[in-house]
Amino acid sequence: SAADGYNCCIFAYGQTGSGKTFTMHGDETRGAGVTPRMADEIFRVAAQMQATHDCSVSAYMVELYCEEIRDLLLPSSQRKDPPKLEIKQDAFGVVNIRNVTIKG
Repeated sequence: SAADGYNCCIFAYGQTGSGKTFTMHGDETRGAGVTPRMADEIFRVAAQMQATHDCSVSAYMVELYCEEIRDLLLPSSQRKDPPKLEIKQDAFGVVNIRNVTIKG
């Protein structure tokens, strides 16, 4: 789990119009989706662990659409000419995305 120091991924896959965006984000009338609930829980657990552990949280959000990967946290000033994102696996088997915007 993320609280144990592992990289985690939330993946939504499905047909256009099947509810992926709603599932991931939610809405004001029916409540939060997976992403905001996950973020709340990660920060809640990190706050509890601060007394006994050194905690840091970082994240990136990408979308794969029509075989193109998009950085969803890219600043608007860079959207006209976004950097090329590259999915790479390091020597330890950890998958990373080069040039992605990381918030943390």
